[in-house]
Amino acid sequence: VDSGAGGSMIGCLEPGCGPINTGPIWFVDLNGNDSNDGSSETPFETINRAIDVAVDGDTIRLNPGNYIEIFNFEGKEIVIESRAFDLEDSSLIEETCFLPGPIGGSSFTLQGNQNNNGALRGLTFKGGSDLSGGGIKIENCSPTLDYLVIEGNNSEIGGGIYLYQSDAVLKNLIIRNNTANLGGGLYVTNGDPYIENIIVENNISYWGGGIYFENSNPIIYQSRFKNNQALIEGAGIYIYGGNLQLDWSSFENNVGNDFGGGLVANQSMININQVTFVGNISGVGSVFASYGSIIDIKNSIVWGNSNAVFYIPETSGLSTLGIQYSNIQGGENTFNEFSNLILDDIVSITDVDPQFCDPSNKLFNLRESSPCQYSSDDGNIIGGYDLACDLVSLKKYDFQPNRIQLHQNYPNPFNPTTNVKFFIPNGVAYELKVYNALGHYIKFIDKGLGQDQFNTLTWDATNNKGQKVPSGVYIITLDAGADTKNIKMLLLK
Repeated sequence: VDSGAGGSMIGCLEPGCGPINTGPIWFVDLNGNDSNDGSSETPFETINRAIDVAVDGDTIRLNPGNYIEIFNFEGKEIVIESRAFDLEDSSLIEETCFLPGPIGGSSFTLQGNQNNNGALRGLTFKGGSDLSGGGIKIENCSPTLDYLVIEGNNSEIGGGIYLYQSDAVLKNLIIRNNTANLGGGLYVTNGDPYIENIIVENNISYWGGGIYFENSNPIIYQSRFKNNQALIEGAGIYIYGGNLQLDWSSFENNVGNDFGGGLVANQSMININQVTFVGNISGVGSVFASYGSIIDIKNSIVWGNSNAVFYIPETSGLSTLGIQYSNIQGGENTFNEFSNLILDDIVSITDVDPQFCDPSNKLFNLRESSPCQYSSDDGNIIGGYDLACDLVSLKKYDFQPNRIQLHQNYPNPFNPTTNVKFFIPNGVAYELKVYNALGHYIKFIDKGLGQDQFNTLTWDATNNKGQKVPSGVYIITLDAGADTKNIKMLLLK
């Protein structure tokens, strides 16, 4: 041990005869020591030490405590998580916190593409305050954020989370009680994030109480926007530029003081499918405000919101609205008054009580007797909830699709490639094909058997001969068993 020069150790291994941890699990504890081997019995003290020894596929587990350490993933495909999963104790998520350092700032920051393959899981971020991203600031990288709590942060833009040039994956998050000028819960600019199973609640801002998107193309799936407030407009979501695909979600009891209690579209395209809007409030346009935008609403419920549902100011230019297979309180009278509104594809609008399970207790899934149980384009349920009254739980992330899903392609419009995300139940045979606007077969994309998981495929704007196709509208069709889904795509060259 002390036979080297000056009494130093000789050899390349640390002293001692006990087992040496070689991964793939590394442990960190604030009372640990970086000279340890990173095992559960002798953990490291710092996350950076664990990252140094980790390799692709490894997991770093943090014992409970308040962390203020700055680190990055160093280009490694690793997961940093709390002990909530291996100990099967969800309370450890909120007991394993990232806080701002002694001089303040964001609770946590990731910058640069060396973080693209990293994942944060089962952690809490709170108490941060910065000009952007009070809780989490992510710039020029696209990590995965999973089972996180982001609460009690504030900033000028992105009170809870700030994404810049990021295609991050956000899943199973709770974003609550954050404040900002733009994007109380989340602010996204110049990115295409995928967002699934998040709860955005009790956030406050001037514009975009829940989320503010700027020149971005997000996909939001199975998420809840509740009790958010915009002191000016867009209590649930404000989107400026870009495209938003919104599926199987709900907007409940959000308050936009001036306009757009649910969402505001400004020079944007929004595709809404299987969404419930209920209890939203605004001075004008309790659910939607549109400024020169295109909004398409399908298989959705708009009920029990305050005053006029739509607001489309004459000074904002032309907006386009399509509604199919949806239950709108007030029916077509809700949008017939606007001189600068183009109506496109208005099909099967109903105006009937949707029979929510228990509105007084904010349970907005449907009773079995609801007329909305069989009103969708394929004869199934409409709205954002697909569970019976005795099964729903807004506090759990246990929603799982039980039928095929085909999300809007992204980006859209596109050139030269676009991505298509879809879900097929286990064992169901499927085919994915592209047709032109005249119904002519253009390209075979994929076929196989579903595995109860989402898949994403890319179309490169070529036909079956490998030739580039011209600009125009194309239709991608997903056939699976007795079900078929279609979406329109716009190729611009």
